[in-house]
Amino acid sequence: MAVISHWLNNKSYPGTRVDTAPVTNPATGAVTGQVALASVEDARAV
Repeated sequence: MAVISHWLNNKSYPGTRVDTAPVTNPATGAVTGQVALASVEDARAV
């Protein structure tokens, strides 16, 4: 299943956390992917 990473300085940035959250299609309720969750360090990198 695809994991959507962060976008930083016009590049994909994987982040420092390993936690993800589901991405759900609201029409069907199906989980279509995962999104990476940010840490405090990730937010400070911006």
